[in-house]
Amino acid sequence: MRYSGYLQKKSSGRVARWQKRYWTLNGTTLTYQNNPKDNESKKSFDLAKVIFIKECTDRSFEIGYGSRVYELRADTHDSMRKWVVNIFSIFEFEKSFACCELSF
Repeated sequence: MRYSGYLQKKSSGRVARWQKRYWTLNGTTLTYQNNPKDNESKKSFDLAKVIFIKECTDRSFEIGYGSRVYELRADTHDSMRKWVVNIFSIFEFEKSFACCELSF
């Protein structure tokens, strides 16, 4: 499965701000970079190591990964739902139906 597009990532600095990043879900790996033309990813996530996926608001969701929680935001509710469903389907497969947070 391959799915890609822009999401905003909440920064982890003292003053949290939203940073627009280009995300790609390819198989069991989720990556992001500044834009689709960049050759290297800024960060890569192995979905087998994700702890939870949780919807937060109408357009945002969280991914628990290691000791960190990444908050991501889409432009629309529909876009956010597509990302959550696509990531969750891989996450669920990787965790072999392990319990996680997801509300519809």
